[in-house]
Amino acid sequence: MQSNQAKLRLSIASLGILGFALMPIHGFAQKLTGDYTIKGSVKELNPVPSKLYLLKATEGGTETDSCDVTDGKYEFSGHLNGVVRRVQLLDPSKTKGGMNKDMFSFLLVPGITTVITVDRLKSSTFSPTSPELTKLESQQIAQYNKVADSITRITQTAEYRSSPVLQQAVQMKVADLFANAQVMIINYVKNNPKSPLSTYYMVSGVVTDKKLKVKTIDSLFKSLPEDQQMMIKDEYTSALEKKIAQEERDGVNLEKSKTFGVGNMAADFVQKDNFGKEVTLSSYKGRYVLIDFWASWCVPCRAENPNVVKIFNTYKDRGFSVLGVSLDGEKTKDAWLEAIKKDQLNWAQVSDLKGFDNEVARIYGVSSIPQNFLIDPSGKIVGVNLRGKDLEDKVASLFR
Repeated sequence: MQSNQAKLRLSIASLGILGFALMPIHGFAQKLTGDYTIKGSVKELNPVPSKLYLLKATEGGTETDSCDVTDGKYEFSGHLNGVVRRVQLLDPSKTKGGMNKDMFSFLLVPGITTVITVDRLKSSTFSPTSPELTKLESQQIAQYNKVADSITRITQTAEYRSSPVLQQAVQMKVADLFANAQVMIINYVKNNPKSPLSTYYMVSGVVTDKKLKVKTIDSLFKSLPEDQQMMIKDEYTSALEKKIAQEERDGVNLEKSKTFGVGNMAADFVQKDNFGKEVTLSSYKGRYVLIDFWASWCVPCRAENPNVVKIFNTYKDRGFSVLGVSLDGEKTKDAWLEAIKKDQLNWAQVSDLKGFDNEVARIYGVSSIPQNFLIDPSGKIVGVNLRGKDLEDKVASLFR
């Protein structure tokens, strides 16, 4: 099982997959319909993998291809239908717990793309048929690696493991990377509606942006040429319908959350824990309890866990408890159970494995995580969304 630091590093690496595509690519107008071939060499890797996988984003999800590596060389081929796609090249032997530590991501265009790997896949260089794409992807990768390497060094230090303040700073840096990436996406589509890359950005970033209003998203979509709209119409429509449904849920959750502010009474609930036993909030009456909404895949949640563990261990014998509510789903159940053990969350953990449709999350109007509610012995809410030093100081004040 990976540590919080490893989880964070991998999540940052996943961010890079998105980030590489976000740099404005002015003048990129290559026709994107045609056959492609990826020729690569991994003979410098130790050990040389026997097989490689190629994951390609498609309208229906993710398409996976594989090929054998012979004498350190491999070759993939296929067809692009006019919509640029990001692909991930990975070594299956490096995959553990559903995550891969070594992968290379790039935008795929028709023609021959050469990939050269020396010490690790993620440091590969590539030469597509578009010189503009080669230059700009390389610049973006260099920019990303500078930030990611800095964050990785920090997360490996003893200070990071023991400092909630530093952990929060890293969380904010990761959040900034995501925010900057989204701004790049939106600006690119606004300024380059005729670029084939804008169709990719629409379905990979714009339509899924939680902050953008549906009206703005639809306006950007309609600014694309009609032929490009048709290429992604089904994919775009499906994603937009999901966003509209999510906005409706968020509106309901916002109204619910207003009834669970400081000074209001907490709502009782019952849900099964990781051992299948029913747990109720009312069973904590007479103690302070922190209802902590989180998930195994949530980077800020996992980074905050050491702080919660420290506070729990300090005050658990003085009338303080934590009740974890996981927004994991059926597919991440194992990761949830592993995270409980690895992060040493020695308090009750409940979940109905319905993700953001978790019944307790719906009661409290929780639509994003991490989120928490601090409840006093009478059942009254005395704190909301406290993290890091704020949470530590608040709990300490209750036991002075």
